[in-house]
Amino acid sequence: MPSLRTIILDAIKKEDDYNPNWTETQSFRWLLDYALRSKKYDYEKYGSVFALKEFFIGIGIHIPIWTDEIKKLGYDDDTYWTDLALTVLREVD
Repeated sequence: MPSLRTIILDAIKKEDDYNPNWTETQSFRWLLDYALRSKKYDYEKYGSVFALKEFFIGIGIHIPIWTDEIKKLGYDDDTYWTDLALTVLREVD
């Protein structure tokens, strides 16, 4: 089972704005900034975890999104979105 960290990093590397010279921490910081800018209203009203979940659910980057894909990877589809959000926040702190 690939870690959520790996899934997210692989998705970041597919983005047009990705810089191959970034460290992993810089990559996660870029994603956090990008996601919170794109979900500014959600971030201001409900906080970073909610905004990140909405970003991922809205296919903000290329991650597995379908329930069968999520289950095949070995993740719980009920907590997957929150787990992704918390992974990003852990990586930038």
